[in-house]
Amino acid sequence: MLSVDEAAQMIDHSILLPGQSDKDLEAGIEIARKYHTKCVVPKAHQAVRAKELLQGSGVRLCLPIGFPQGFNLPEVKRLEAELVLRQGAQELDMMINTCALKSGDYALVERDIRGVVEAAAPYGAPVKAIIETDVLTDEEKVTAAKIAEQAGAKFVKTSSGTLPGGATVHDTRLLRATVGPGVVVKASGWVTDADKFLALFDAGARRFGTSFTATILEGLRHKLATQS
Repeated sequence: MLSVDEAAQMIDHSILLPGQSDKDLEAGIEIARKYHTKCVVPKAHQAVRAKELLQGSGVRLCLPIGFPQGFNLPEVKRLEAELVLRQGAQELDMMINTCALKSGDYALVERDIRGVVEAAAPYGAPVKAIIETDVLTDEEKVTAAKIAEQAGAKFVKTSSGTLPGGATVHDTRLLRATVGPGVVVKASGWVTDADKFLALFDAGARRFGTSFTATILEGLRHKLATQS
C-alpha cells in the first residue's frame, strides 16, 4: 500500500469552490503545507497571495484556466495562462471546450489546448486538460484524451469537480488505456476518502484533485496502522 507521504505527493489540494474566501485559501494552504501535497489549486486571482503563503514549503502552485466550464475563446485562455504564469503558476489545469468537443469541432478543441500548452512551455509548466467525463460518452472521452495528448497536454483529468459524479474507476481506466505512458491520468471530482483514492490509484491515476486531503491521508494512515 502507498505510504501517506507517497499519496500526498500525488494530491493537488483544491480550493476552488465559489463560496470559499481568502480565509479558506489560508486554511487550505495550511493543509497543503502540513501534508506536503504536490500542489495547491486556488482561484486564479489569488495567485500572488497563494505564492506568498507557499513560500519555502515545496508545494507547487497550480492555477485553473477557463475554469470551470471552458467556454472562453482560445485566445482568452492563452492570455489567462500567460498572466498566471507570470504570477508564479508552476502547473496549469485547463478546462477544455466540452461544447466544441460534443459538436465535433475537434480542430477548435486542439487549438484551445495547444494555445495554453505553448504559453506554458517557456516556464516548463505542465498542462492538465480537464475532460468533463460526467457529460461525455465513452467515445467522446477517448476522443478528448487523444486530442489533449496530441496538443501536448501532460495530464488528462477526469472532471472539474463542479458537477455530480466526478472521478470513477471506469473513466480512470478508460483514460489510462487511451493515452500513452508519457501522459498522467489525474482523477478529480469527489475523491472523498482513502478507499476511493486507492481504487482510483489501482485504476491508473497518479495525480488526484481533491479538497478532502486530510480525510484521505488520515484514512490511509489508519489503514496502514491497522495492517502493521
